[in-house]
Amino acid sequence: MNTALLTCQGDTTRWLEVGTLLDGKCETAITNGHVVYNAESILHAGANAPAPALVNGRCEPDLTLPNHTLLPGLIEAHSHLFLRGGELNTKKRREYISQPPEELLTQARRRLTDLLKSGIIAVRDAGDKDGVGLALSIAYRSRSPEDPPMPYIYSPGAAIHH
Repeated sequence: MNTALLTCQGDTTRWLEVGTLLDGKCETAITNGHVVYNAESILHAGANAPAPALVNGRCEPDLTLPNHTLLPGLIEAHSHLFLRGGELNTKKRREYISQPPEELLTQARRRLTDLLKSGIIAVRDAGDKDGVGLALSIAYRSRSPEDPPMPYIYSPGAAIHH
């Protein structure tokens, strides 16, 4: 799929028709749903085609995806951004978290890209190590429109141990 057809800049609007739409409001999925959006917000989501004025008089969607499902962005509410996850061997896990902070940050940045591709638009870092989560949170808040997209990051910092 040409993802350039999905992006928006400036005043551009995009109109998608998808096989299944979960709009976050209806109790059931919408078949053959329509979504119109611009770079700032979603302008229309529902079973009916948008008003012509909303899509500059167009009669056809920019992209029709009959075999795709569109749903609101997901929130990862408990993440440890410095961890890769999945490693059960305690020795390997200890070696991994003993890496320099710069390497943990580099790997965490890669994971953010994967999270975004999975539909996760926000992450709550549930325990930081070496300031990785805080650095990513600051990076999110200070990014410019030209920077690659990343999920919103909320990081309270390292856990306090008594």
